[in-house]
Amino acid sequence: MVKKNHGNKEAKKPKREAPAAKPPVTGLSLPAIAPLAKTPHRK
Repeated sequence: MVKKNHGNKEAKKPKREAPAAKPPVTGLSLPAIAPLAKTPHRK
């Protein structure tokens, strides 16, 4: 679990900063960010 978290943390750090910057607009920006960021795994 610790090894998996370490590897995911580095790849999730940059991706998490983008959505974390606007957490209050996540629900409203979800449909607008999905096509903009082109994140199929996020759907």
